[in-house]
Amino acid sequence: MRRNKTKAVEAEVIDESGKTVKYGIAHLLPYLPPWGLAVAVGIVGVIAHLLWGDSPVGMGAASAGITLAGVAVTAMAWRAGAARGAMTQIHATISIGLAVLWVLAALITGPGRPVADIWLIGASTVAVTWNIRKGLRGGGDGSGWAEFATSTKLAKARVQHPTINGAQVGADLALAPGQTIADVQGETGRIASALRVPANAVRVVADPDDASRGTMTVTTMDMLRQRVAWPGPSAVGGSIARPIPVGTREDGTLAQFWLPGDPKAGRNATLLLINGMAGSGKTKGTQIAVNEIASRHDAAVIACDPVKSDQSLLPVRGALAGAVTTMAGAKALITRIRDAARYRAGELGRRGYGEWVEGCGLPYLVFWLEEAAAYLPGSDRFAEVAREIRSTGLGLMVSLQRTTHRGMHTDARQQFGGGWCFGVDDLDDATYVLSDHTIDAGARPDVWGTRKPGCSYLEAPGIPEEYWAMPMRTFDAADDVLKRGAEMAVPTAVDAGTAKILGDVLDAPTTSTAVVAAPVTAVVPTVQIPRQRDSETASVDVPNPFTGSIDELASDIDGDDLDEHAMTMPSNPEPGFLDDVDTSAEIPADDEDLTLAASGVRSPALSPRDAEAALVKHLNELFDTGHPHVSPAKLAELRRGIGRSRTWFSRKLADFADAGALNPTGESGTYELVARITTT
Repeated sequence: MRRNKTKAVEAEVIDESGKTVKYGIAHLLPYLPPWGLAVAVGIVGVIAHLLWGDSPVGMGAASAGITLAGVAVTAMAWRAGAARGAMTQIHATISIGLAVLWVLAALITGPGRPVADIWLIGASTVAVTWNIRKGLRGGGDGSGWAEFATSTKLAKARVQHPTINGAQVGADLALAPGQTIADVQGETGRIASALRVPANAVRVVADPDDASRGTMTVTTMDMLRQRVAWPGPSAVGGSIARPIPVGTREDGTLAQFWLPGDPKAGRNATLLLINGMAGSGKTKGTQIAVNEIASRHDAAVIACDPVKSDQSLLPVRGALAGAVTTMAGAKALITRIRDAARYRAGELGRRGYGEWVEGCGLPYLVFWLEEAAAYLPGSDRFAEVAREIRSTGLGLMVSLQRTTHRGMHTDARQQFGGGWCFGVDDLDDATYVLSDHTIDAGARPDVWGTRKPGCSYLEAPGIPEEYWAMPMRTFDAADDVLKRGAEMAVPTAVDAGTAKILGDVLDAPTTSTAVVAAPVTAVVPTVQIPRQRDSETASVDVPNPFTGSIDELASDIDGDDLDEHAMTMPSNPEPGFLDDVDTSAEIPADDEDLTLAASGVRSPALSPRDAEAALVKHLNELFDTGHPHVSPAKLAELRRGIGRSRTWFSRKLADFADAGALNPTGESGTYELVARITTT
């Protein structure tokens, strides 16, 4: 009994398996004819070449016959397709025309490569287009596909404007009222399964102006299987305002991004967040970007990696303006970047720029923070850095394996406008670096993991949104190739102010590391002036204020507040009016000095020689830190410190201008610092 029961169960299983196989075959049969015709076209081309390919006369006659037959079949397809609608008419005509052209090519040149490659790509693409049309029309067995189409929100979808670009087939989708493209985006995995393509081969991009419309793209072949060799820096000596190419996309176009913003193009500056598991190729892709950036005449790169150090940095050491490889230095660098951003914001403002633009006079400085999860989580300053850095001509490329809240604070992560996601273990990891728009459209970096190093998704300001969910692959570059590329870096001097702020955080320069420019190492213009002697009083030269109108004194003081409050002495002063006044003292030149004098509090006046030395030292410090302009009004703190009047400062600045250390700007009392000053 038990044996009979077992046999009955086995028979039932076999019967059910047979039904399943039959059901699957029944579902697949309606989609096989296009593939059968594709194979038939290939066979016809091979036979035609074997029969007539070696005979010039036979080839000519066969070519003429195939051409006439093709014209006849194409014409018939055009007429027959008219009854099925314009789309079917055009689709059928193009398909037959392409088949005839390929058979002619195979007849004349032979079915070998590249003719065979064209057949493989072209025939499979055309076959898939027919499968898509049949499926979206509700074909199949009349019930299975209808059920599937309904579940994927495609039952009533209208397919419009089909396009074929190599191995990519695209079409516009128009859904029924009440349906949204978001519904279809959630079904891309099931659509890919029905079309027998990888999960990331189906993308559905929503129309930003109509929730019921979108574009679906299906990739029938893996176009990223072979990597393209890195051709080297693309714009040596050009500006960082030009794009940074890093690889090729699935459709063969160049994958590139921009770092500086462009107000005219409406593009914001890019802070780039780079994410991917170990072995996904993110470091190699970043190294290519570093070489590109360093090859521009107005940009420099400072790298930070206290974890792997030269394991990451060595191939591009020659392209770096500086590096940080200690944990203490990495943590200190974050604060220094913030300070540099604030300094440069003020500097750009003084030069009349609201943000960094090409030709503003400051180099664009990019900080590459590798293995950032090792030192960013403990940094309270990084969120401030990410908020403040964007318009200052400082850029960030931050690389982590997982960009979760443990690796980077949410407030900081939200400031990044660009995301570059390589292979990940779980799709959730990608949601921290790619936008919802890109994920919803079908981006699936979890499909690769570490199996295809360099495959990634790149979204950033300036990149069209339809490319955000399109896979790309970075160029292929071995370490020796990267080292040769680094040798093409254009030495770019970091401005003195920024270099001073970064200071001792950077590692000591090596023979393969470009030196961050500092005033002490640069060729600095210097002007010598005679040293002030204490016995000389000409530079003080205070007029006697009690012999006439104070207007005469005020006219010598550019921009002084006394100009608006001129006074004259009484013609008949009271006896003893001036008994408590020191007529040999200098007259205070602004409200603050007047207040101090009136209260009996005076700053100790330095001797003329010491006062001049203090002024020279201060001007040299301003010059060394990149401050372009100076005026008596900006020296109020120094005036209080050395006890000298604004008149004295005005005359000294004029003397230095006569000596060539300063240039008048045309603005009253303001000079441009053009050289360091030494005394003899």
